[in-house]
Amino acid sequence: MKRSFVANTGIYVIGNTLQRAVAYVVLPIYAWLMPQDQYGRYAVFVSAMAVVNLVLDMGLSKAASRHYIDYEESPGRLRYFLEQLVFQRLVLTLGVGVAILLATIPLWPVLTAGALDWWPYVLLLLLIAASDSFLLIVVLLHRMRNDAVGFTLLKLGQAGGQCLFGIAIVALFHGGAIGAACGVALGSLLSFMAAAAVYRFRLLPREPAERAVAPGVLWRENLGYGAPLLFYDLAFWLRTQADPFILVRFVSLATVGTYQLGYVSGILMGLIVVSIDLAYAPMYYRWKRSNPMADPMHYNATAVQALGLGAVAVWAVMAARPALLLVLGPTRAPAGDVAPFLILAHYIYGHYLSDTRKLFFLKRVRPITLYSIMVSAACIATTFALVPVYGYMAAAWMNAVTFTLLWLGGTAIARYMAPPLTIPLMMQLTVSAIVLALVLLEPTVPALGWEGLGIRVLAAAGISAVLAAFAVRYARQLVTITKPATA
Repeated sequence: MKRSFVANTGIYVIGNTLQRAVAYVVLPIYAWLMPQDQYGRYAVFVSAMAVVNLVLDMGLSKAASRHYIDYEESPGRLRYFLEQLVFQRLVLTLGVGVAILLATIPLWPVLTAGALDWWPYVLLLLLIAASDSFLLIVVLLHRMRNDAVGFTLLKLGQAGGQCLFGIAIVALFHGGAIGAACGVALGSLLSFMAAAAVYRFRLLPREPAERAVAPGVLWRENLGYGAPLLFYDLAFWLRTQADPFILVRFVSLATVGTYQLGYVSGILMGLIVVSIDLAYAPMYYRWKRSNPMADPMHYNATAVQALGLGAVAVWAVMAARPALLLVLGPTRAPAGDVAPFLILAHYIYGHYLSDTRKLFFLKRVRPITLYSIMVSAACIATTFALVPVYGYMAAAWMNAVTFTLLWLGGTAIARYMAPPLTIPLMMQLTVSAIVLALVLLEPTVPALGWEGLGIRVLAAAGISAVLAAFAVRYARQLVTITKPATA
């Protein structure tokens, strides 16, 4: 089990990070190919795409990944579950898709502050969401089967297709934001066809379906677990993707695009965090069901994550500004101002995932969902008030503030709702304080020139080496604990 976990974790982290990285690394290419106002429109479209995907999914993919382990031991019962899952996906796609279309058309000019016309953007958004919603279920089923290679191939294929089509249309036909959006839609359609083939010939058991529960019961199980998580995910979207919708009201489209380019650094940090969670969560659920050492194993695994990702965050904070200046040039230098705050925010998001994982195992998601919505809404309102005064930097600051509040409040809820909560909280606080100190000091170090680069390398190398050394210590303890379970 230990070797399988380490191998799968590595594949998940590399594969999922590469998949998302392709989508975000391509942004500078779009920035070179498009006028700045067109790039700003595309940034707003990408943000809208994230929320439409969430609403159309209705939490069904998360319910599938959680309930899969309840059916996996019987091929006939599993086939029944998967067939019902596809039927539920079809019904929700049609019903929710029509509702989104009818609600969005009159609200679109208000939501986008007139930056985007509803035609063809809204229809493209629905087409992408419908294709991706089924792909997401297939991808998460690979995750629950510990099929990291299949997971990675589907994710990379989706990202590669979307980016290649988008770049080709923008470069060859000067398509601008609409061309890039059409490229995403074409890539999603091809990914949907690939996912349908994988589902039919690989995931669906050959045994006849064995009815486990009534279809109505399965609807209640999936929506009862998944629907509250829709609001949980929307809270996350409000914090990570709503910034373009706020900024477009107060700054130019060109500035919105520059901000999103800076956001890439934070997103890449977040991709590593989420990839680790994708690999670890299914293993953790199985540990909790059968292993009496699950809690100390979780403590040490969380400590390794906090320290290891802290070392990565240190390097990222010190390298983000020079890298962005090198790739984007001085005209988009403000992207480097926001990047360190966003790296810190997504590092803290890793604490949040670790500290609230037990709530998801126990299906006690409503309190954390309500708290997430309240915090995100309050911080969005604060961002609206601060951006006219402090500009785009206010949005970056509030990202870090929001994730900190979500983490600390979520930890308190988990400690109350799912005791005992076994996490290295003081360690998380200490490492986060170190990264915050670097974020505040980083602007005083020259971004270019041998002296500035030397200071950055020495500081990052020294601090990350200390954190990595402690991470190795906890990793050894984790190995020691897991030996009886793997013997």
